Amino acid sequence: MVDVAQWTDAAGAADLSQPDPLQRPELVAINGVQVAQFRLGNYGITPKPTGFDAPGLVDFLRNKPACTAMLLFRKTSDQTTTSRSILGFSTGTSAALTRFRVQHTTAARYQLVARRLDADAQVSVTSAEPVVTGEWDVITAEIDWANGTRRIRVDGAEVTGVSPSHGNTSDTSSLRVTIGGSPSADTATSVSEVLGGQMVGLRFWDAVLSPADLAYYESQTAALRNDLIGA
Repeated sequence: MVDVAQWTDAAGAADLSQPDPLQRPELVAINGVQVAQFRLGNYGITPKPTGFDAPGLVDFLRNKPACTAMLLFRKTSDQTTTSRSILGFSTGTSAALTRFRVQHTTAARYQLVARRLDADAQVSVTSAEPVVTGEWDVITAEIDWANGTRRIRVDGAEVTGVSPSHGNTSDTSSLRVTIGGSPSADTATSVSEVLGGQMVGLRFWDAVLSPADLAYYESQTAALRNDLIGA
């Protein structure tokens, strides 16, 4: 498990700095909880290989059978004309190709997009209910490449999908990992893919969670939401 508790960007700066201050994500405190805030026009955070956890997130999905991401997210913008990325891992051959991505669709749903390992194609699964601007959501996204299953959960409501099983991902590092945007970040077009919102409590696992672990970590994340809204 990688618990992303310390936010840094590719340069390792504590303030998530980017070359252009107008494109800089920022840290804000809500009821004493520090959250990462992304505005339309920001770049996402691209951690360097040792930015979060050695050997780094770029190696996190190298030769792995599954990936699970969990986070607390609040959309703060109603912009829905294009799909907007929340986090993503690229493949080992192209930063523009997705190995694992969580995004917000044009239909205002959360969606998991993942690379098929047996074909040059992607699979996806989309949440059933529309995303409500201003509300905190506990999001869990999971792809099981070894067994050919995928699911996305929003506040416990689950949508699943199946695809051919294939085993582990390729033995290559992701070329880029981006939090708050697309893995094809650091380009002039990447700002069009960042969703305006706030994020906290992000965790990654290179495995499928057991029912007990899923319930435990989702309850922890829900408790963090209570702290944010003062419940």
